[in-house]
Order: sequence, then structure tokens, then C-alpha cells
Amino acid sequence: MRREGALRVGLFGPAGSGKSSFISTCERTMYETTRGTADIQAEGGEGTIRVCDYLCGDWDFRLVDSRGFGKYGKNELAAFADIMFGNITIGQKVEFEANSNPRPDADHGIVEDWIHAVIFVVSAVDPRLVNGRLAYLLDPMRAFLKPRGVAGITLITHQDKIGPEDYETTKMLASAATGSAKNHTFFIKNYTGEKERDHETEKNVCEILYYALMMGERYVKIAKHQSSQKEARRSEIGDADKPSQTLDDFFEQLQKSKSLSEEKVKGIRDQLDVGGIRTTFALHTAWSMVTDRVKISKLMTKYIKEALDA
Repeated sequence: MRREGALRVGLFGPAGSGKSSFISTCERTMYETTRGTADIQAEGGEGTIRVCDYLCGDWDFRLVDSRGFGKYGKNELAAFADIMFGNITIGQKVEFEANSNPRPDADHGIVEDWIHAVIFVVSAVDPRLVNGRLAYLLDPMRAFLKPRGVAGITLITHQDKIGPEDYETTKMLASAATGSAKNHTFFIKNYTGEKERDHETEKNVCEILYYALMMGERYVKIAKHQSSQKEARRSEIGDADKPSQTLDDFFEQLQKSKSLSEEKVKGIRDQLDVGGIRTTFALHTAWSMVTDRVKISKLMTKYIKEALDA
């Protein structure tokens, strides 16, 4: 990781939420200038549709912007996973392909090309935040990030459009929606146009970047440890290039061999699917984490482990 722009901080959120404005605010803060380079979309526009990086080369990190995520369906989760693991790289267009799912081998690339810290950007006046629907929509992304050790930061934009009496509730709703800790959830007053520099805004930016880099460094350690464990596990299993069995087939065979009910197997399978574990190889490599976080009876744990080791 000892290279320019090593830590990669990804920004995710709906089009128009303020991602590009935040990047521009960061540039103005770090470069001590009156104008940033990020394109700010016109109201109602699509905004950024390719993966772009900023602040690269001048610092030991870079900010990565991408297409706005708004519906949070499986196709967007698949694109999110590909960006997270460097399968969609700088300059490439982000496509939301119909009926797509995160690839089981999405994390087979090198850690240096991954996103190491995540910043979610949400608007204080997004009706889905206010009515609680955003928490429901973001559940797959939270479930994708958590077992991988990625802790997010949340930025709340458009603070000026709500009253002070709503600040605490809005912050609580945003924290719940994205899964960020409350002390890692911030209001941000982005620079717009050529607004004069503001000490409090720039202090806020530095605090946000500090936490993002701290989380990014921690995640790199986790990811490199998991990567080394995976390589060791590949050696134990055998041929690293041998395709692994899908968990659908695996549990179908286990269900038949042990005369298990569909309901019992489906509950475990659904929990693993939400966590992005869809192959026997992924289950092998994440086994210790799975036994800690997925609700499985001792008997079922024994059956699964025996079948995996067979």
C-alpha cells in the first residue's frame, strides 16, 4: 500500500444527494482554493455515470465518485460490489444491468484496487429517509459491508432545509439507514459556486476525512488478513482454480442426505445470501465469521461442516 493515493475512499448515494459537491468541498479545503474540479450536476440530471477519482497523486489517499445509487435493487448492489472490489475501475461507465447479482468471485482482485472506506451521502430532505424506507432499501448494502469489516461514514446534506429541532432525529434516521455509528454521521455544508472559504466547513471536512482514513487503514489490515487466510484455505482445499459449488446445489444435496426441512435450510441459505456468501468456497473462507454471525443450530453446524470437508 506504500504508493501515492493508496487508500481509496468511495462515495455512494443517490444522484443529487451532494456527492460531487462534497468532493469539490474537499478539493477546495485541501488545495486551499476557491473552486473544485468535480462536476456538479444540474437539478434533475444524471450526474456522474463513470467511476472518477479526485485528490489523487497529491495525498496518500484518493476520493472515488461513481454513478448515483437510488433504487438499491440487486442490479445496483452488483455494481456496488464491482466498484468496491475494483472490477469497475477509474474511467469505466457504471451500468445497472437487469437481473444481475454480486459475483461470487468479485473479491478475487488485489486489495490495493479495492475501495477501503465508504462514505454514504444522503439528503436531509429525502422523503425515504424521513419515512424510514431508506433503511429498508439500504439493508442489502449494510448486509454486504458488515461481514467484510467495512464500516461506513454518513454525510447528511441540505441541513439548511430542515429546522434545528429536526437535526437529532435526522441524524438518528441516517445512522440507522446506512449502518454508520452515530458519531460517524455528520452534517456537511458543502461549498456551492465560488462561495468564500469557511473555517467551520473546512474543519468539518478534515474531521470526516480523518475518520474515513482511519477506517480505511483498519479495513486494509482486515482485508489483507482475510486474503492470506483465503490463500491458505485454497491450498487446503486443493486446486485454487477449481470452480466451487453453488450453495443452492450444496444445500439441496445436504437437505436430501440429512432429510432436512425446506424451511430450516432456506432460513440459513437466505442469511448467507444477504451476506454475499453464495459458493462453497466463500463459505469455507468465511466459516469462522459465519458461525459467529449467522443463526445456525449446533446440529446444523455439524452437518454443514462435515459436508464442506467431505
